[in-house]
Amino acid sequence: LESGAGTSRHLLWAGAQLQEPHRGVRELGYSPYSDDSEEGPGVYVSRWHTGSPAHRYGLYALHWVTHVNDMPVRSLDGFLQAVAGTDWRTRDPNDDEKKVGARWVRLRVVHLKRKPKVITVKLDLRYWPTTFFERDAQTGRWNRTVIQGTV
Repeated sequence: LESGAGTSRHLLWAGAQLQEPHRGVRELGYSPYSDDSEEGPGVYVSRWHTGSPAHRYGLYALHWVTHVNDMPVRSLDGFLQAVAGTDWRTRDPNDDEKKVGARWVRLRVVHLKRKPKVITVKLDLRYWPTTFFERDAQTGRWNRTVIQGTV
């Protein structure tokens, strides 16, 4: 049974807004997962911001994130755990950006039209920090938390 309250949690990661699929998407009847387990409905990209790493590397709306560095993810919490446990490396040891934390993450994503792809996103934590938003059920206000120590 749904409450009708809509989205209550989402994550801004690399300029992409990640959340559980909203009702309209779920009603289309497609899920990129072969099973219907209780692990969660998935991580859905509902929007992206122009100029962000998500925009630059092709992590657009209408995609499900199914894997982070070959680790399967089925929920926002699982996504956060996957990116928090990443062994960060720069591609080029001489890359000047490594001084400010150049970090690469490989994502396996599936488009709403069932087209899979693998993308690599270079994070820019200075301008696009990982931020978690959660709506307070009592007041209806959104609480914002910038996540430190992950991505």
